[in-house]
Amino acid sequence: WKPLTPRDRAPSLYVPRGTMWETEAEVGANVDPREAQIEWDAQVHAALETGLSITHLDGHMGCYLLSNELLAAALAVAERYDIPLITPYLPPSPGPTAPRPGFRQVASYTGIYLLDGLEETPENRAAAYRAMLGRLVPGLHYLFTHHGSLPADGKLFGDLKLRIDDSLFWTDEQSTALLKELGIELVYCGFLRPAAL
Repeated sequence: WKPLTPRDRAPSLYVPRGTMWETEAEVGANVDPREAQIEWDAQVHAALETGLSITHLDGHMGCYLLSNELLAAALAVAERYDIPLITPYLPPSPGPTAPRPGFRQVASYTGIYLLDGLEETPENRAAAYRAMLGRLVPGLHYLFTHHGSLPADGKLFGDLKLRIDDSLFWTDEQSTALLKELGIELVYCGFLRPAAL
């Protein structure tokens, strides 16, 4: 993808072909946090201009967790727009008792993308989720999942298999019963907005 911010305002965001860096490691090694903040601000502004109601900010691949400076840049955007930033890490505070508006700490930022050392099957994915859910301690946890369904042509591509298996687990009645048994309540991210707290 191309950044929304022009290259002359944020050159560290660009690779030579005119797109953004592809991996977290490349972002950490090359991106100026001040320029990342300009881009994140532009993205939030563009989303709001479409009329979307943004419930929270989440770095998806976690790039804002690569350094305290990137985390501070992301937090500044969250505070500007009064949208919670979801993170398991507390950023450095500007003072010993300074409040952090727009910040929402969670007990864990968790999910399962690849099954370490296991074949991707519905059974293995369900077992991994059951184990993960059983380890959760009381608190607010941010759980990311990757849903998908088989296309009309029936062809699997990319990570679609794991996305289908994710969907199978989270829509299964046994999973609903497990959540109830463990005392886990799923909430929509709109719950995280300041007005809902």
